[in-house]
Amino acid sequence: MKRLAPILAAIALTAPACVPSEGCEPGDEEPTLDLGKGVTEYLTMAAEGGGLEVIHGPQGGYHVEVGFEATYLDASEDWTIQLTGTAGDASASSTPFVTMRCNAQTGTLQSWGHLLIWDAEGADLDGRTADISAVATDAAGTGVSGEVSVELFYPES
Repeated sequence: MKRLAPILAAIALTAPACVPSEGCEPGDEEPTLDLGKGVTEYLTMAAEGGGLEVIHGPQGGYHVEVGFEATYLDASEDWTIQLTGTAGDASASSTPFVTMRCNAQTGTLQSWGHLLIWDAEGADLDGRTADISAVATDAAGTGVSGEVSVELFYPES
């Protein structure tokens, strides 16, 4: 291990530093929260055709995968987000604890893969417009909200 120490030190000194881009840290600017989608990365609602897929979960319920993109908020600790949705007479809710990550390419904080669980069957949600809203509280206690309307689709219909 002692023989590796000089090599590791040289690598650390020559490796480029990852400096968060503007927007990834709290600031005096007006904070923002946008709702998106994505299982393994944050995508805007308009990405990949614009709809939001309803998924039949392993425990028998139906959910959608929601993501978040934010600016000028404190991501030093997990956030609490109140997620709600309506689609006709169907409703959905969840309260995930969210770890925001800095996307240095966009200068925004992002998170994805959060389940919004519906009280209706997937086939009943297919083709409906969902109004989804979120109220987030960051690590500093700052509150921000966002909302989106998106068409749901259930591929098994």
